[in-house]
Amino acid sequence: MQKFLTDFEGRARKKGPMPAGKKGPRPNAYMEYGASTVIRGSVARKAPGGNIRKMKVTSIVGNGKGWAGIGSAQSVDSGKIARTKSLSDALKNMFYIERYRGQTVYHAVTTKLGATKVDLWPRRSGAGVKAGKIPSMLMQRLGITDVGVKVRGSRNKTMQLKGTIKALSMIESHEHAAKRRGVML
Repeated sequence: MQKFLTDFEGRARKKGPMPAGKKGPRPNAYMEYGASTVIRGSVARKAPGGNIRKMKVTSIVGNGKGWAGIGSAQSVDSGKIARTKSLSDALKNMFYIERYRGQTVYHAVTTKLGATKVDLWPRRSGAGVKAGKIPSMLMQRLGITDVGVKVRGSRNKTMQLKGTIKALSMIESHEHAAKRRGVML
């Protein structure tokens, strides 16, 4: 937790309002993780004074050892601020996916989220990741090197990301499955 409370120069900062001229502390903690910006775009809403445009950024942070996090943020000023916010949000939303032999998933899974259907299956050692852009970025950040992912239905990028995470969360190891079923390995 100490890593989150440092300022731009690496000094510990006190709680309270930020000094004038700084938008917020850049989280140094994500530097040990790899970070990818998955979705970047602008959104707008109507207001009495005119349209209000914001930049929306979704990022993935992961260490390549099964830990990853997803963060999304908006900013009126620029995309850089939205990216920094999304990276700090991703660090707060970290999750762990258990991998088979450190490189693939345990078994095949099919899941549905809204109109998006995601099929996820293990591949032999050295086969690589066979997936679209969004799921392959997530697999890279998780450190899963041999897996296949097929997305059907809606190709919304956010739903692809959430559907892949849902499919990954449904995977259980051989030990957990044996314990749940009351069978010895």
